[in-house]
Amino acid sequence: MDAAAGTAYAGSMPDRDPEFRVGSVLATSFTGTLTERRGAPVERIPTPARLADWLGEMGLAVDACSPADLTAAIELREAIHAAATAGAEGRPHPRDAVEVINGFAARGGAVAALTRDGDRRWVLGDPASVSAALGVVASDAIEILAGVRPGALALCASPTCCAAFFDTSRGRTRRWPRGGPLLGRLMFHPHEGDDRMTVEPGIYEHFKGQRYEVFGTARHSETEEVFVSYRKLYDDYSFWVRPVEMFTETVERDGYSGPRFRRIA
Repeated sequence: MDAAAGTAYAGSMPDRDPEFRVGSVLATSFTGTLTERRGAPVERIPTPARLADWLGEMGLAVDACSPADLTAAIELREAIHAAATAGAEGRPHPRDAVEVINGFAARGGAVAALTRDGDRRWVLGDPASVSAALGVVASDAIEILAGVRPGALALCASPTCCAAFFDTSRGRTRRWPRGGPLLGRLMFHPHEGDDRMTVEPGIYEHFKGQRYEVFGTARHSETEEVFVSYRKLYDDYSFWVRPVEMFTETVERDGYSGPRFRRIA
């Protein structure tokens, strides 16, 4: 959910493109690139450039993205969605979906690397390929579908949403409201004594130029994760939340090195 435009690898991304809804789980964030599946579906990666934008947001930046890559990505996305939905409903994973996911994971070729800061990054080859990036997504899906990580698959409670998500809340009882994940489950909370958790209200500018009104920080009622609550000051003026660590982090992209957001008023 980069509520600022993603990096355009094949031309600039127009403001009218739907924003990404990025969560903490790679595989279900990927299935979330198609939303409102039982209502008026919203395709959030309609073009190869937009797919490249999403991969870049997820730390899987690629050097090029073709129409064939987009077709492959949608095939994988729908396979993950089908398998995750079956898992959430207690059904066996569909055979076709399993074969697609396993195939992408086997062909991927990405290598995990440790940074000096102690983080993991993915090396996608030279050039960095969409195939390798999708292999990382497929492998992430296998981990949650196979029960490797603590948590449980669940379905959004909205009748128009139909999204599968990976519930890591303590009681595994989280239900998304009609507005989608997190909205309605956030409690505004001062984070005294920890400057890293504090983002002052005001007007902020994303490093790509868009401006946002920040209301403050809020804590998720079940996971206790801290988020920044804000709205766009352009397009539809919609409301968003982002993990505070992402909001305040430094980014390095396309020759830029600096804060993701900076306060201007």
